[in-house]
Amino acid sequence: MNVLLGRPASWKGSSPWEIRSAGAADRARVGRLVDTARWRHQHLDWSDSLSLLDRAPFLLACERGHPVACLALPPDRPDLAWLRLFALAGGRDLNEAWSSLWTEGAAAVERLGIVQVWALATYAWLPRLLEGSGFRPAGGVVFLEAEASPSKGARPAAGRIRAMTTEDWEAVLALDQRAFEPAWALSPESLQAAASQASVATVIEADGRLLGYQISSSSAYGLHLARLAVEPEVQARGLGAALVGDVLAQAERMGVLRVSVNTQTDNNVSRHLYT
Repeated sequence: MNVLLGRPASWKGSSPWEIRSAGAADRARVGRLVDTARWRHQHLDWSDSLSLLDRAPFLLACERGHPVACLALPPDRPDLAWLRLFALAGGRDLNEAWSSLWTEGAAAVERLGIVQVWALATYAWLPRLLEGSGFRPAGGVVFLEAEASPSKGARPAAGRIRAMTTEDWEAVLALDQRAFEPAWALSPESLQAAASQASVATVIEADGRLLGYQISSSSAYGLHLARLAVEPEVQARGLGAALVGDVLAQAERMGVLRVSVNTQTDNNVSRHLYT
């Protein structure tokens, strides 16, 4: 999977269709469009695409009042957004639909003060569209997996692993902001969505201080380690390995055979940990 980065000021284009903002009244029609789309990109996160309808910009391209394409770019941070959704019905030109929506979407995020838009391209047709709109490659994401086993993963030199609770939210969110670069840090809404879908969510603490956390969810592959973070100042001390080892052990006890994870191809620290 490729990661691409763009800037609103570089985008140009024109729209042959009626472009308007989506709203709650469009929920059923947008749902059908997304479900039956010939081309569809949905960001890999924990949010239902339809839950974005009340978060601007969410744009529709309409023919005679009927939505045939949509684009969602709601910002997660004050100056940064991800391409969350693009969908196009069959029988329409992909380049024309993208250009039509992208021109309006770029202008909308620029008005919001967004200076960067990121996209995680999971299909081969999307990078070509993005690069034609001024995006540039900014890395990649790799998928890894392991067999569930209680014997894998190192034990921490000091620390206690326990289940995550709602009382941990504030500390977990603050840790997440410190542990990741801005593009990869979670907003409060995304973190809560991730935790609400977790099968296993744990933290590691020492001397009453939360030092790391992980959130894992069930997937078609088994258990997916969706999120892991350790305080930067105590990284490389076995805390992340202990959390991963605990996930593998819990998966084994649950009867799950495989545990998977995604990480950036250029994140050498996390790739070393998972390897």
